[in-house]
Amino acid sequence: MFRSRLNSILKNELSSITFKLGISIILFISLFLISLNIQYPYLWFDEAATFWISQGIKIDAEPLTKVGGIYDVIENNKFLNLDPGGFSILLHFWSKINTSPTFLRLLPFLFYLGAQIVFILLLNKRLKNIHLSMFFSLILFVFPNFYSSAYELRAYSMELFSILLTMYLIEMTKDLKNINYRKIYILSVFISISITSRYSTMIFTVIAYGIISYNLLKSDFNFKSKIAKITFITLPILIVSTSVYIYSYRFQKNFSEKLHYLNYLSTDLKTIMNLGNLSYILLLVILLKTYISSPKKNNLILLTILVNISFIFLSIIDKYPWDPISTRCNIILLPVVFCFCTIIGERSKKYIEYHWTKRTILLLLVFILNIFSYKLINKFDKPAELYTFLINYNFNDKPKIYADRWSNVSIRYLYEYGNLKTYKVKHSYPRNFKLMNSKKYLNTINKTIKWYKIQKQMDQINDYDLVIGPELTHYTSQKNRKNWFLLNKELSIYKRK
Repeated sequence: MFRSRLNSILKNELSSITFKLGISIILFISLFLISLNIQYPYLWFDEAATFWISQGIKIDAEPLTKVGGIYDVIENNKFLNLDPGGFSILLHFWSKINTSPTFLRLLPFLFYLGAQIVFILLLNKRLKNIHLSMFFSLILFVFPNFYSSAYELRAYSMELFSILLTMYLIEMTKDLKNINYRKIYILSVFISISITSRYSTMIFTVIAYGIISYNLLKSDFNFKSKIAKITFITLPILIVSTSVYIYSYRFQKNFSEKLHYLNYLSTDLKTIMNLGNLSYILLLVILLKTYISSPKKNNLILLTILVNISFIFLSIIDKYPWDPISTRCNIILLPVVFCFCTIIGERSKKYIEYHWTKRTILLLLVFILNIFSYKLINKFDKPAELYTFLINYNFNDKPKIYADRWSNVSIRYLYEYGNLKTYKVKHSYPRNFKLMNSKKYLNTINKTIKWYKIQKQMDQINDYDLVIGPELTHYTSQKNRKNWFLLNKELSIYKRK
């Protein structure tokens, strides 16, 4: 009997070690696979625009324009961006070290890595099991709009980091009598910096600090102490928010305008009735029921519900898009995902801890899912890359090259800071290049316009030997299809015979 008991204990312990080691390995592999994408040598339009904004240079500036200072970055952000500009300022200083695409993308990757770490630490506060928390953190590698932010040169990974930091603050303040205000203040400073990533993050943080302030107001502290504590905690946020309003928001009129390429509930409220969105609403209803029925109120669930209600309202009044699976809406999806990881983790904790066979099967399923995710993660792994094409292109005859407005920013980056900067002389850059700016590009060309209406506009670029531009991609379906080929998702190339 003793031997049987000992064998059972050893078997369970060995499985526990295998499970923990397996989770650690899968987590490392997932991060490694994502990190491969930061080496992709081409910045698409939004990424390249982010880079030029961070350099204090207008996106349609003349080639070889001198890099501006921090004042120019702030001025650029006012009129060329829809974000507060914190990421642009950080990227400005980051690019002082190196301007290669790999190094530039390392910045969002570090924010994503930080978000992954905070996710684990926050979940561990709820589950009291670090390895199980690491296991559930793998969910960040399942949603494309989460993991794509790790290698895209934009502010999305900084937003993920900010969301989780703010949720961590909520969790730290649930026991008001044992708050370490020094740690809370330091965390508030980091949050105040991270909320400059996107305006949606600022809305999220305002709601979170509202919950904290409300809990303090209804606490047993005296009135002066309540006001002092609220002021102390919210001061960094108030200072940064005021600065953002003064230097960014009041100039960015487009922020309050409806963007035609995004989904708004004001346009079609029936959008909420499709299967995916209905499923998401069902998850919110489950969270609401969980919050109401629980004797100990979970402020993270309350925050998640209030944030989602707020953004539904903002979408109805045309102030913010609503699409739960869009990268722009990570602000509503991530808290929901975290809350369900908490609920499932709390209810399956003992089951996973004491059933080694089930744990092994679970680990195997996660590994298979990870392999599947690799296909999604490795989206930039294409054999035909722009810089390779241009290196191999015949420049001996000094061809004339046309780059449309959407390719302008990318071509300029490649030759001035990217992988083609050593080819400037050989490729006669910028002398033989026609870089269309935002005011003169063929903005009337789209799929809805009849062929005879765009034929004349297309003819005017036929004098060029090489035409680069995603906005002309649909031209491949017309009579000149044989002269075009797709280089990648964002880019099409036209070669004159």
